[in-house]
Amino acid sequence: MQHLLNMTLDDKSIFDHAQQFQRQLHNVLLPYTVFSALPPNTSVTANMTNLWAMPVFRECATSHMASIVAWGTTLMPSERLLMQVVQETMHEICCVAMKI
Repeated sequence: MQHLLNMTLDDKSIFDHAQQFQRQLHNVLLPYTVFSALPPNTSVTANMTNLWAMPVFRECATSHMASIVAWGTTLMPSERLLMQVVQETMHEICCVAMKI
């Protein structure tokens, strides 16, 4: 992603550059997309509660650490501490990203 943000636009139009960046971002985020989570279009109040976003939040907060969490009992105390710190940090990042 960094190389797409820093490339010079001498040889490409801005539109082509934006399309390339959008495709790359889409490919990076696709594995974490929860297609069943859609905001309801029936009520403004329901949209404001963000309950529809909870599956997305759970995926965001847990997917990166899921394989390591499975090793939980075999980790050393310092590794468990680091895992907990990363989990809490991911939780907070996802809270902010999802506005929960």
